Parts: sequence; structure tokens; C-alpha cells
Amino acid sequence: MRTRVSCVPHDHVVALGFTNRKDVPETSGLAGYSWKPQAEEPDGTHVLYVCDIDSRLPLCSEAWEDDDIDAYVLAGFADFHGIRNSLIIGETASSTNTTEEADDTQPTLHWLNRLERDDERIESFDLYGYEGILDVSHQIVKYKKVRAQADERTMWLYSFYDRARRRQEERDWFKAMRGRDSYDTAYADACARGFGMVVLESDLDMDPEVAWRAYDERPLVENILRHCGQGAEAVDEDTYDLNLTVGNEFVNLIASVICARLVNRFEATGLLDAYTYAELMYALKSCEAVRLGEGDPWVKAATEQSVDAIIEALGLEPSSPVSGC
Repeated sequence: MRTRVSCVPHDHVVALGFTNRKDVPETSGLAGYSWKPQAEEPDGTHVLYVCDIDSRLPLCSEAWEDDDIDAYVLAGFADFHGIRNSLIIGETASSTNTTEEADDTQPTLHWLNRLERDDERIESFDLYGYEGILDVSHQIVKYKKVRAQADERTMWLYSFYDRARRRQEERDWFKAMRGRDSYDTAYADACARGFGMVVLESDLDMDPEVAWRAYDERPLVENILRHCGQGAEAVDEDTYDLNLTVGNEFVNLIASVICARLVNRFEATGLLDAYTYAELMYALKSCEAVRLGEGDPWVKAATEQSVDAIIEALGLEPSSPVSGC
């Protein structure tokens, strides 16, 4: 894994994080991945991971049985695998202090945390006043970047506005308000203003697109790691073996890299705009190559028209299909 890390180009952004692995509903897994909001994840066994944000590929991972995961654990994980100049991605600003303390032992590690929408700095720095637009993958988001000085520390605030998130959050808000007898106009206006807004805080001065991708690509990477890790951890406690656990994790990593490359290819061809990951994988599995005779070349058997379109979009179309096979 150190070799994989050492091969990452110096201008790429490397992110550290962790995710749950077991007992994840299929609706929130990779099978349903198609730009849809992710469901909340239940507790379970965790996996520490490092990924290349630019190439969207996992670099290394490690199973972690303890629920107590903080910046020190991630810093030790990074040091063991020789990782430098990377981002520790957190969910909320509550992890900022511990991350900064971990920076004393790993000064090349930086942190990227999400701020709550009631944070007073949002109003102080007018983070609603967006100053540019990013065209990233399937999204078009507005952004603003601000340099914030706090005591002797210099921090950077990045605010983003995503219309897709706003639609989903507004829909969820209306569902939550259904059946209530009273209506608080001030509360409703305050909530509506923050719909679709994501505010990130970091000690690293970076391009807003890098900050957005580091945060927004995280669910995809974690879905891939969970998807490839399920079904490979059925280890009986009575027959627990460290070598078996390490071997499982190594196989999971290889599967995750292959899966990530497939997702990148599906996105590059625009197929994810019309199909989910599960539908595309089913189309690939339904393809069959046959030979008409000994020594003849392999050709693709006849399939459904929709499958043919997918195969053609992926550039996997061989010679003419063989009817009746």
C-alpha cells in the first residue's frame, strides 16, 4: 500500500476518512448510486481509508473494530502508510480541536470540517454572498472563499450552494412540517435560507473546487468501500485469525479500486445520468461471448437493445452479434 501512495502525483489531493461497513441498507449503498441523496448510515464495524480525490480511487484501507476514532487514529494510520500532505475530512466542526492537536505530530496533515448552519461566522463573513460558480462533474454550484483569522490561527471558510441539495432538503422539511398545527414564519424563513448550503472550514488554503470535491466525493468512496467489503467479513469469532482479516481487507481494496474505475468509466460516458450502478452491472453480466466453431474468434451473443446501447457507449462492442445464441 505504501507503493500505491508513493505513486500519487504531487499535485493530487489525498483525503483520509472512515466509514461504517456492516448492516448498511441496500438503498444507501452503491447499487442505487445515481446522484440520489444518501440515507443515514447505522453504526457498525469501521474501515479507515485513504483516497485520491482527483482520480477518485481508494489507495489503502484498514478494518478498525474500535468505535473510538479520532484525529490521532487517522494521523497514526497516515504515518504507518507514509501519507503526507493530506486532508482529514470530518463531518462537523466538533472534531477541529482534536485534529489540530494531531497536527503537532503530523504537521503535513490538514483538516476539512463542515460547519453547522447556525454558526455565527456565516453571518459575520457574509457567506451567503457567493462570488463564483463551479462546474464540477454533474453539478453546478455557487461558492465563496474567505480568509478568517482566529486568535493566532489562520483558517479558510468555503461556502457552497447546491440547487439539488436545496430541492431535497426543502422536500424533507415540508414532510417534517406535515401535520403541525402552528406555523412559525421566522423559523421557516431561517431554514429556507440555509437549504442547499454547505460551509466548510479548513486550515489549508486551496482552490474551492478542491474543497468541494473532497467533501462531495466522500459518500461515493465510502459506498464503494462498503459495497466491496460486504460479504467478505463473515469470520467466526471462535476461528478469528489476523492473517485472514488482513487478507480479506487486501481483497476488498483490490475490488474497491476496480469498482471505482468502473464508476469513473460509467460517469465519463454519461451512463449514470440514465441508469443506476446496479442496472449497468446487470447489463454487463448479461453479455455473453460465443464461438461459432473451433478456432473462430469470440463474438458477442445477441442481447436486448438497451444492453447493446450500454455496451456500445462503453466501447466494448466487438464484431456483429450472433443471433439465436
